[in-house]
Amino acid sequence: MNLVLAILRRDWAIERTYQLRLILRLVDMAVIAVAIYFMSLMVDPSSLGDYGGNYFDFAVVGLAVTAFAGVGLSSFGESLAREQNTGTIDLLLASPAPIPQLMIGMFMLPFLIACVQIAGLLGFGIGVVGSGIPLGAC
Repeated sequence: MNLVLAILRRDWAIERTYQLRLILRLVDMAVIAVAIYFMSLMVDPSSLGDYGGNYFDFAVVGLAVTAFAGVGLSSFGESLAREQNTGTIDLLLASPAPIPQLMIGMFMLPFLIACVQIAGLLGFGIGVVGSGIPLGAC
């Protein structure tokens, strides 16, 4: 667990140095939320009767699933490519650290960033739009 947190701290320190990238991720999330909201005004609610009749709710859930699937599909490859480009992959693989913990550590920051983006999108949907997404329903 300490190894996973150490890799997370390292990745966060690297990510913090690119402040514009972090800001653009937040702006990206806001632009997507506004675009989905205005698209939801154009969709006929009767065509989405099976989904509660609200396109915004339908699209937010789809974006959440897509964001987590994207993290799962791309984070390992991107992390390994970044380690290879910086020349640290040899050091990581030669260390006595278990490879599953290394992989989990490399997965944590993209996963947490996706969580923050989805939380922001849900916050916009519930707080600003007044979405009817039942957060406590199973």
